[in-house]
Amino acid sequence: MTLIKRVSICILVLILLMPTIAGCSKEGIKDPNAGTDSETSAIITYDYSHGLYVVNGYDAGHMEYIPANEAISDPSTGWTYMGELYYVDPYFLGDFFRDKLTEGGASWTDDSKECIRFGFTVDDGRGGAVAGPTVEVVIDLNNNEIVGSDFTGFETQPFSDDELIKMGNVLADVIRDAEKHCKDGQQ
Repeated sequence: MTLIKRVSICILVLILLMPTIAGCSKEGIKDPNAGTDSETSAIITYDYSHGLYVVNGYDAGHMEYIPANEAISDPSTGWTYMGELYYVDPYFLGDFFRDKLTEGGASWTDDSKECIRFGFTVDDGRGGAVAGPTVEVVIDLNNNEIVGSDFTGFETQPFSDDELIKMGNVLADVIRDAEKHCKDGQQ
């Protein structure tokens, strides 16, 4: 192989690997659906862009974390987001999410981080943005109990209390890991 061909191949490999090299990677908590041994554990990475981190490595359609020190305003709603996890199709939370378009979010209820608030909307096919039945839950993580919940648009409650408490704990772990990553100053 000629020197020019070798150099060209090396440049091509570098170009293909550039997003991985440039992205900020760190090992985080394991995706609960990734397997039980270290060989099948997902590597969690964070890619910083415009005040938020795209979280990669979980079995989900898309995830973003907005750190508490990076407030992002939504002019259409007037809301400000900070210290929030946003997710689309969070398959890592359970089989319920497999065949449905779902989006939602999670955050601490206050600075004590003893309770987590999370919710999601399941698309019912009306078109446009995700619209349909919604779930809103608050979990006391110290006592592993539900302290508030609202299920709107479901004929029957789709989850047991144990399933909701597990979801809350998994989402709390995801947020803690993202906070640690952000606290470490990695961008």
